[in-house]
Amino acid sequence: MLYIHLIVIALLLVEARWRLAWLRLVLVAFALFDLRMSTSLTPAYREAMTYPRRVNLPAPPSEPPMLATDYQSGVVAMDKEATHVLRRVVIPSYVLAWLAISPLLLDRILPALIRASRRRPNSGAAPAAERS
Repeated sequence: MLYIHLIVIALLLVEARWRLAWLRLVLVAFALFDLRMSTSLTPAYREAMTYPRRVNLPAPPSEPPMLATDYQSGVVAMDKEATHVLRRVVIPSYVLAWLAISPLLLDRILPALIRASRRRPNSGAAPAAERS
């Protein structure tokens, strides 16, 4: 999975540099596909169904552990698995956000900031009126 994310990051850098429309479409399709595939809670449901019948509920160290009911065990399992599943949504979300923001950022805002920094007078130089 790490290799796929590294490939996506490399493709994002290529897209940002050369502005290839077909690559942008490929990245959007990949991100949408990845979002669709990674947000299914079916594996979490399956895990909850096969979870051990009784687990210890999280408790402060000062208290003795409490044994969970079957329902509480299922809730703990679903929470753990759903958290794991939803962590996979982060990279595709960042890809879609970058693809949405990059044209504005790279075509408008960044050049405007560069022009503004070049126009700014040098703070260490004395004004022309004071030199004479």
